[in-house]
Amino acid sequence: MTFLGGITNRFSYKGFDLSFFFFFRQGGTIRSEFHRSGSLNGLFGRYNNLDVDYWTPDNPTNAFPRPNQNQEFPRNNETLAYFDGSFVKLRNASFSYTVPTAFAEKLKMSRLKLYVSGQNLLVFSPYETFDPEVDVAATNGIPTVGAGDAIIPATKIILFGVNAQF
Repeated sequence: MTFLGGITNRFSYKGFDLSFFFFFRQGGTIRSEFHRSGSLNGLFGRYNNLDVDYWTPDNPTNAFPRPNQNQEFPRNNETLAYFDGSFVKLRNASFSYTVPTAFAEKLKMSRLKLYVSGQNLLVFSPYETFDPEVDVAATNGIPTVGAGDAIIPATKIILFGVNAQF
C-alpha cells in the first residue's frame, strides 16, 4: 500500500449545512475470491459465468481469455483475481436545513431542523465488483476481498430525519 488518508469538511450557509468525509487508499493489490472461483469465473463456456470483457476476434481487448468449452480452467487463471486496490470512498455525508426561528415558533417549537445523511454512498475504484475495502483478510500478505465463505458488499445507508425542540 502506497498511502491512505481522508478529508472531512463542513459548509454552512443561511440555515443549510453540508458535511462529508472522503476516505482514500492509493496503491496496493487485492485478490478477489469472487473472481478466482472456478464456478464463477472458470470461463470454460459450460456454465453461467461473470459478465467479463473476454477476447474475441472482434473484441481483442485481452482483459480476459476467450472461453473454451474444452478447458476447465484457463491457463494462468489465478492472475485474473488480482486487482488494483486503490479507491476513493464517500463514507459519510450529511445535509440539513434549520427552519427559521419565526416559522418554528408558529409551529410551537423553539427549533426545527430537517436532515438527510448517508454512509457508503459512493465508491470510485478500478475494482468494479464490490467495495475493495470490505471483507478484506490477508492471504500470504495480500489483502483478499471475499475471503472465507462470504462476500459481503458494503451497506449503503440513507437516513431522513427531523429534529424538533419544544
